[in-house]
Amino acid sequence: MSDSSSYVTSTVRHVYIHVPFCSGKCSYCAFYSEPCSHKRIVRYIEALNRELELFGKQYGMLVPDTLYIGGGTPSILPDEALADFMRMIHKHIRMNTLVEYTMEANPGTLSDSTIALLKNSGVNRISLGAQSFDEKILTTMGRRHSSGDITRTVECLRTHGLANISLDLIAAFPGVDTQIWRDSLQKILAIRPPHISVYACSVEPGTRLEQQQRMGEIPCPTESESLEQLDSAYESLTSSGYTPYETSNYALKDHACRHNMAYWQGKDYAGFGPAAASRLGQLRRHNSENLTAYCAELEKGLWPPAESEVVSIQDDITERFVFGFRTAYGCKLPNENDVPEALFTHWICTLSDLQSRRLVCQQDGRWCLTHRSRHLADAVARELLP
Repeated sequence: MSDSSSYVTSTVRHVYIHVPFCSGKCSYCAFYSEPCSHKRIVRYIEALNRELELFGKQYGMLVPDTLYIGGGTPSILPDEALADFMRMIHKHIRMNTLVEYTMEANPGTLSDSTIALLKNSGVNRISLGAQSFDEKILTTMGRRHSSGDITRTVECLRTHGLANISLDLIAAFPGVDTQIWRDSLQKILAIRPPHISVYACSVEPGTRLEQQQRMGEIPCPTESESLEQLDSAYESLTSSGYTPYETSNYALKDHACRHNMAYWQGKDYAGFGPAAASRLGQLRRHNSENLTAYCAELEKGLWPPAESEVVSIQDDITERFVFGFRTAYGCKLPNENDVPEALFTHWICTLSDLQSRRLVCQQDGRWCLTHRSRHLADAVARELLP
C-alpha cells in the first residue's frame, strides 16, 4: 500500500477488520480462518496494531462512519484479549464519528461479560450466524451451536441493550426441505430481529461440502429448489414488515446495514487484517490469506503481503455502477461526460435490451432490477460489463 498515496483520501469512511480465528470449519465455509490459540491471538493483535499504525502514519487517523469486525469469529476472543483488541482499535480509529459499529458473533459465544465489554467499547450492532433453526441441519453444517443458543443469545443481547441484531439464514442447504425451511422462517420471525440476511447455499471449491457432493454423500439442491426457498423467504419476510433492501438482505425500518450498503453503493473502504480487502479510488488491495506471513511482514515494519491492482477509470466506474443493481434503490447512470463514449453507448443499448426483457426498470431516474429478476443481479451485472 506504500505506493497508494494518490488513492487514499479523507473520503474513506468505511473500515473492515478481519479476525481470522474460528473454533472449527463449517462444511460450506470458504472464508479464511485459522484455529485459535493464545499465542496466535497475541501475535495477531500486535500485527494488526502495526498495520493500523502504518496506515495512520502515512494517511492520517481513520475517521469512519461505519466499522465492521468480521471473520472468522471475532467473538471467539477471550474477554482479556478482546479488551486489548478494542483498546487498540480506539487508539487508531476516531470513534466519535461512528454511526454503525458491527461485530460478527456466533450464537452461544457471548457471555454477559463479553456483551458488556462490547457495548462499553462502542459496538452498537451484532451480526449472528444463526444459519438454521433445525438441530440436524446445524450438525450437518458443522455449526457448534443449537437452536436454543440462538434464542438465548438474542435475549441476552437485548437484556444488555444491544438490540440492533442481524441473523443469517442459509437457504437450500442439502437436507433442508420445504417444512424445515418454513419452520426456520417462523422461528426467526418469532424472534423478530431488526435485520435478516438470507443467502442461498453455494458450493465453494475446497470446502467440505464440495467434497461431500463430489463423492455423492450429499445431494445438491436444484436451482428450482433454491429459488423456491428464496421466494418463500421473500413472501414471509416482506409480509411481516421487512424491506428487501438488497438481494440477500431484509430490514425493519431504519435498520439496513450501512456498512454493506457502502460496498454496494460503490463507496471506498479500507480493510485490515489477513484476507481483508480495500477499495481506494482505483486501487484494489487484498491482504494475503496467511496469518503467519501477515504477522511476519508487519513485525519487520513492512506492509503485509497482498495482491494489489490499479484498475482503469473505465473499470472503476463500471464496478461502482453495476454493484448498485444489488440494492432495491438501484443505481443512477453516470454522467455521459464522465464515461468513455463506447462504454456509455454499451450501457444504453444493454439497459434498453434488459428493459425489453423486463429484467430492469427505471424508477425516479434510477435503474433497478424488476421483481422478476431480483435473483439475477449478478447476471445483469455481467451483461453490463464492457
